[in-house]
Amino acid sequence: MTLNFSNEGKVIESWKLDIPDTMSKSDLQAALSRQVKLVEQNAAKWPNDPYEAYRMVAQQILEAFSTPVVAIAH
Repeated sequence: MTLNFSNEGKVIESWKLDIPDTMSKSDLQAALSRQVKLVEQNAAKWPNDPYEAYRMVAQQILEAFSTPVVAIAH
């Protein structure tokens, strides 16, 4: 999975994501995969306004950077 972040440079010229020190690369990949699946599963619930939908999806994906991965038994 590849994420591309763009900075429009309107407020600040650079920024960074502060990921918890305890999060490994595999944890981040798992969290991102989980969040993408949640976005896909809830597509029917997206707002009709494309800007609101974009905001909601972005918020959901960014949650992966702070949410610890919890093993779920299947």
